[in-house]
Amino acid sequence: MEINSEASSAPIEKAIDAGIPVIGSALESSSDKITSQIIVDDPLGGKMIGDFLAERLKGKGNIVVLEGPIGQSAQISRRKGIDASLAAHPGLKLIASKSGNWSRAEGQAVMENWLSAYSGQINGVLSENDEMALGAIEAIKSAGLNPADVPVIGIDGIPDGKRAIADGEMYMSLYKYAKAEGQGALDIALRQLVGESYEPQSEIWKTLNIDWAGGTSKHYTVPWLTLNKENIAKYLN
Repeated sequence: MEINSEASSAPIEKAIDAGIPVIGSALESSSDKITSQIIVDDPLGGKMIGDFLAERLKGKGNIVVLEGPIGQSAQISRRKGIDASLAAHPGLKLIASKSGNWSRAEGQAVMENWLSAYSGQINGVLSENDEMALGAIEAIKSAGLNPADVPVIGIDGIPDGKRAIADGEMYMSLYKYAKAEGQGALDIALRQLVGESYEPQSEIWKTLNIDWAGGTSKHYTVPWLTLNKENIAKYLN
C-alpha cells in the first residue's frame, strides 16, 4: 500500500525490474508497471457523495469539503469526483476546502474555524473520509447547531460512522470494502506465484461480482455500498 501516488512509482518499478510482482491494494499508484491493483473507484465515490448532497440540498447551497492528505491517491481521486459533481450541480457553491489529514481531531478543528468564518452560511459538508466527517459533526454540535440541518456525508463506513448515521447525525456514507481489497490482493499475488492453476480462495469475487479474469487483470474495481438511514440497521454489526 502506498501513500503518495507519484512517489510510489520508483520503488514499484524497481521491484518489477527485479522480477518481483507488485499488487496494489486500497490506494492507487500512478505507475504503469505495477502488476495489478484492486481498489474502489475513488473518483466515482467522490462524485456519488457530491450528487447525494446535491439531492439533499435540492441542488442549491454553500458547501465545504474536508480532504485527505494532499497528494495521496484517495485524496486526488475523491476530489476529482467531487469536482465533477459540483460541475454538474452549479447551484452548489464550494466556499472552502482544506485537508484534515484523515483525522477526526483535525476535521473538527477545521470545521470549527469554518463555522466561525462562515457563520450561518454553510449548508452541507462533504468529507473524503468518515473520521473527518465525525469531527465536523462534533464541531457542528459544539456550535449549538443540529447536524440534521447541516448534512454531513463521509466515506469509508467505519463503525462510528455507521452509528452516527443510525443516530441521525451523519447524513450518509459510502462503505469501502477494505476486506475485499486485502483478500483480493492476496489472491492476485498468489496467482502470480502459483501460476494459471491457482483458483481464488476469497468469497469476494462471487459476493461482489468482481470478474476474476484469470487473476491477470491490470485493474480490479471493488464496488461501493451506500449507507443511509434507511438501510443502516442491516450493517451496524
